[in-house]
Amino acid sequence: VIAAYCQKHPEVKYIFFSSSQVFGGNTKHPENEIPLPQNVYGHTKLQAESIILKLPNYAIIRPCVVYGIPLPFQHKNIFNRVCGSLRQGKEFTAYTDMIRSPCYVQDVVALVEKILAKNAAGIFHVPSESTSIYEFTKAIASFFNLDARLLKSGSAAKEPSYRARNTSLYSIQTQKKLSLKPTPWKKAFAQMKVNEEWL
Repeated sequence: VIAAYCQKHPEVKYIFFSSSQVFGGNTKHPENEIPLPQNVYGHTKLQAESIILKLPNYAIIRPCVVYGIPLPFQHKNIFNRVCGSLRQGKEFTAYTDMIRSPCYVQDVVALVEKILAKNAAGIFHVPSESTSIYEFTKAIASFFNLDARLLKSGSAAKEPSYRARNTSLYSIQTQKKLSLKPTPWKKAFAQMKVNEEWL
């Protein structure tokens, strides 16, 4: 229904949140790479993208592992799952060979604002830094003075094939087109620490 409306009203921009899960394999993925999903979720997102690409005015946004402090009605993300486990004295296992591009939720907001301000169209990757899940959890533990001894390094080798090893994203085209840069982890963590209710 929404897509049909946007087709008839090209002045209306359809902004769609897709996912890095439209990719698989073991390499980092640029905006113009042909997607090849490895799981049902990725296939579903790609099917939606194929519909939206036919519209006259659209923006497809692909985030990868969004982190931040969720509101009470929002689901948890890797940040508060790690913090919650370590603060409770529980071990947390993270994979050293699963590569992602954790993106700060405020960078997602900034991307949407830029798209609207510039009336930009196309496919956009949320600016972010690529790393292993294990290294990202170590950075969280270090900044928030949590017990890093509870972090356990693991391998995705025994994970099913539908869990792609590398869905990290290049965002060079997005950064250039919209004049955006990813927020460094420490700066993002510092902003999040101000919001103390998660403790």
